[in-house]
Amino acid sequence: LFFKEHLNLNLADAGEKTGYALAFVGVVSAIIQGGLIRRLTPRFGERRLLLTGLVLFTAAIFFMPYGPTFGSYFIILLPLAIGRSFIDPSTSSLISKAVNANEQGRTFGTFQGLNSLARVIGPFVGLTIFARHPNLPFQLAGCLCLCVLAIGMVFWKRTAHLQTGHKA
Repeated sequence: LFFKEHLNLNLADAGEKTGYALAFVGVVSAIIQGGLIRRLTPRFGERRLLLTGLVLFTAAIFFMPYGPTFGSYFIILLPLAIGRSFIDPSTSSLISKAVNANEQGRTFGTFQGLNSLARVIGPFVGLTIFARHPNLPFQLAGCLCLCVLAIGMVFWKRTAHLQTGHKA
């Protein structure tokens, strides 16, 4: 719907272009999560990758409504895909390290349940506010990402001493 509205396309062309865009994000994500993340994590750590991913994803989601052409969206989608590919495995890894082994199942179950709930609520809210203006879902998502990034920065600062032995 966004490409249809923003680029003035018919529904069939918009659907095709959306497919190309999603395929691009999928390929980039597969490359990163399929191999690069294994090399990047020991070098930079999950915390840095998570925060870097949040910064990249947040910037990309804010810029989504402003691509002037379909081709420009691949430039915007690249940091979005990289960011998301850093966020998911880093979050899972940090969760597993944050709880005792006997609580990991419950913690991951809660995390996955909340993740699923967001995947149900997100599209409903996005489509509802898209009806008001096509840019609103991206602006809302960007604001929410900024909140998560701010919380992540505060959490990182408060817990840095646990990894390094001193307060950051």
